[in-house]
Amino acid sequence: CGRACCECLLDYGNQPDHRILDRALIRDLLTDLSRAECRPAGGTGSRAERLTTLRKRCDNRLEQRWLDMSESLGLRLPSDAQYPIPGHYTWPDFFYREANAAIYVDGPPHDASDHAREDEAETRALIEAGYIVIRFHHGADWRAVFRRHPDVFGIASE
Repeated sequence: CGRACCECLLDYGNQPDHRILDRALIRDLLTDLSRAECRPAGGTGSRAERLTTLRKRCDNRLEQRWLDMSESLGLRLPSDAQYPIPGHYTWPDFFYREANAAIYVDGPPHDASDHAREDEAETRALIEAGYIVIRFHHGADWRAVFRRHPDVFGIASE
């Protein structure tokens, strides 16, 4: 029945797009999805166990402070710490799989102009690849950053 039909893709609401709809184009993606591994986005174990695991993976006290604030505000915990993003040479300090969000907790070394330029290039590349990138500068109001992203962190219980 052609590239698409009323039983698979076509309906009244997408009439302007009928000429470009083709079910064969999505076949490979659907095949890949059928083989995908599904895991809970926030990790496994109790919240306390996950917090302990994340804390062990922290590279420095600033990252631990960030975790402490996340916990004290009752926000969602990241699914990973020091997560290597496939295809990119970067390891965000924290990662939220469900939101596809890379979290960087930037200390004083990131204030240097060359480091700041590298951070900006890294951020652009990740955004272009479909990631959400959120940076927590050591001098910023972290509560305000959390509040700007309730879709990733949830709403603080202040």
